[in-house]
Amino acid sequence: MSDLVYLRGTQKELRPVIIAMMATYQLLQGKDVGSIYGYPSEQIQARRRFKPRIFLYFEQRNTLNAANFKPKRGEISFRIMDEEYSTITNGELTRLATNIKTQFGANGGYEWNKGKTMYAYTDWDKGYQFQMLCRSSTQARELVTKVLAIQNHSPEWGKLAKSEAEDETAAYPDIPGQHRVLGEMVDKPQRRPRVEVCFTYAYAEIWGKPNPVILYDPLGKKGNALIT
Repeated sequence: MSDLVYLRGTQKELRPVIIAMMATYQLLQGKDVGSIYGYPSEQIQARRRFKPRIFLYFEQRNTLNAANFKPKRGEISFRIMDEEYSTITNGELTRLATNIKTQFGANGGYEWNKGKTMYAYTDWDKGYQFQMLCRSSTQARELVTKVLAIQNHSPEWGKLAKSEAEDETAAYPDIPGQHRVLGEMVDKPQRRPRVEVCFTYAYAEIWGKPNPVILYDPLGKKGNALIT
């Protein structure tokens, strides 16, 4: 089956259709929307490609100090659309880092209760297209509000999409069981577990710079963070 999707119409007619298709495609397939081609998709991708990108990293904490603990993780990213790799400054990155600390640094790090329902917030013009597995729309809205506050933006709730299975417990069981691999029974991977992941650090990727810029590192594990 071809990965190409062809649409015909004016830019005004196609814009809302393309945005809806891209959000739905990511929700259902878990893939990069770059594999949907056509105008204005290529135009959008070109505008975003060299924009500085901010990453927020979350990780499950080993509260029981268990051996062989493998933490679950979460990540949200967005782009700074009013800057270029050639114009962004350390001062601006420090300002963003300070805002991240304000939104996600209190009380030992913001806690994200991951669940089985997928939410996606899409506003290409402002640099947002990120997904969240949450247990409720309340937390999805809270996360969106905090992420957008880093750039002093306000949410537009018509741009928040939701995708869920008819029976999420059956689709993503908490105990997925086992299957046979190379003659022995092994545990199946758990999909969309209900876990708590806490904000751990934030970094920026700037096109042309080989290493990420650590913006905010409250645990002091990364070193050379702009703020701690």
